Amino acid sequence: MRRFTQFVALAAFVAVVIAPSAGAIAFTDASYFPPTGVVGKPYPKFGFEIREGGGCPPYHYTVQSGNFPPGLTLGHDDGMVTGTPTAAGDFSFWLQGEDSSARACGFPDDTRPPATTERQFTIKIMPALSIQQQSLKPTLVNVPYSLQLTAAGGGTLTWSINSGALPAGVTLSPGGLLSGTPTTIGSSTFVVRVIDNNIREDTETLTLKVVDPLTVNAPVPTPPAEVGKLLVVVPTAAGGTAPYAWTLTQGILPAGLTLDAATGKVGGVPTVPGLVSLTLTATDADGFTATLPLALTVKAKLALLTKRIGPWKMGRLYKKRLLTNGGVLPFKWTIRGKLPLGVRFNTKTGAFVGTPRKAGVFRATVQVKDGLGALSKQTFVITVLP
Repeated sequence: MRRFTQFVALAAFVAVVIAPSAGAIAFTDASYFPPTGVVGKPYPKFGFEIREGGGCPPYHYTVQSGNFPPGLTLGHDDGMVTGTPTAAGDFSFWLQGEDSSARACGFPDDTRPPATTERQFTIKIMPALSIQQQSLKPTLVNVPYSLQLTAAGGGTLTWSINSGALPAGVTLSPGGLLSGTPTTIGSSTFVVRVIDNNIREDTETLTLKVVDPLTVNAPVPTPPAEVGKLLVVVPTAAGGTAPYAWTLTQGILPAGLTLDAATGKVGGVPTVPGLVSLTLTATDADGFTATLPLALTVKAKLALLTKRIGPWKMGRLYKKRLLTNGGVLPFKWTIRGKLPLGVRFNTKTGAFVGTPRKAGVFRATVQVKDGLGALSKQTFVITVLP
């Protein structure tokens, strides 16, 4: 009987030793180091895990309290963190890991509830790295160019060309400086890439346009102007990128004249004589500008100032040049009527010259026409005394 009792005790001891058992549950060391996320970028593959041999799998994961990163979700049955973060910051939260019941692990006679473990974790979400330049201003051929590219939200940045090609003569430094002297006209499209300590990156498609310098010129010589006569001055623009817009940036247009912003034409009928100095500015479609000094001299309206001629004496040499005001050279003179015998009218100089040989009263009409076609005339009564 004593030997039987010892055998039963030994069997019970062996049963206790070889019966399945479940150890305490705890998170793995790798769970303590979740990767850093970036706003707007899918979160790197990562999951919280319970150490092997702890508790009874399968395990379940639940955020108990705190702030889980917005945009991310936690897999209840696998502990995987998925999604795309929408806000930056350090997000701390308490995470609970829970195993299954003892019966689920093959302990039909064990009625213990599921075991749990809790720990506080922090997931860091960094702001997105964002290239600030979405477009580039055009530049001039054979003129040194320099532009520092910038990115928001980054630390130590490294820049490169991801695809495409820069204009000939221009390079991009690792520090993000676009510089050089472009040698060829045209547009070059390329993709720039910036990385921040191999954690964050951003790309942007940019186009750098290289153009000829904008130049402007006035007609040579500047057309003459006269009160009452139509004036048209049309400057020209070349280079840059059409269309061009013209503005008056210095001076005041003479009364009666206007500026056509689309063509740069200064036109109209001036009403006041005088000398004016103007500055016109042409702006092309890319914003480049060029200035044009323009001097306009508006002559007074052509007028014959001489209104009458005094009496002449027969047999005495006489010379009388008619006086004018205003007008634009050259002048062309004509005369109609009858002059005293021995006297003629010089149609080049507008002068009466000669020695009257007969007394009497004579009538003649003189007309002068200037280079713009303006006319002025006057009828003279010439008396020759005996």
